[in-house]
This record gives sequence, structure tokens and C-alpha cells, in this order.
Amino acid sequence: LFVYLLGIKKDFRESTYVAIDAEGQMTVKISEKDYQQYQQEFTFDQLCAALGNLFVEFLEMYRDGKAKQVIKKMDELRFVA
Repeated sequence: LFVYLLGIKKDFRESTYVAIDAEGQMTVKISEKDYQQYQQEFTFDQLCAALGNLFVEFLEMYRDGKAKQVIKKMDELRFVA
């Protein structure tokens, strides 16, 4: 994420990301490279839904004052920042 914020990488279209707009609409984009890792287990739609649901869970945990649990879960899932 920081490589985009700092301008090192400018094109995020080939990256996996979750975007939430001001109205709360969520967009999930899974890169082809990332999808290749999971295509045996999930359809593309299932993978997008799972990532979106995970972010909703993270936001709810944060809202409920459980930010440390978000980090713990990210560590358990081996999220790479």
C-alpha cells in the first residue's frame, strides 16, 4: 500500500484491493496472480466475497474497540502489508 501512497508504484489496477466509498459501497479487486493461489479452493466470486467479508469483520472489530484483535487475525492469516 505504501508504494502507491508514496508514488513509487502508480498503477494499482493489477493489485488486489478493497475500496469503500463514502456511501459504504465496497469494491473488491483480486489480481490474477493472487487468484491463481486460491483458484483450486474458490471461484473468483467466492474469493471476492470472502475478502470483502473479512474487511467488514475487521471494520466491525475496530469499531468495537478490538483493534489489537484485527492485527492478531491478520498475523494468523499471514497478511503481508
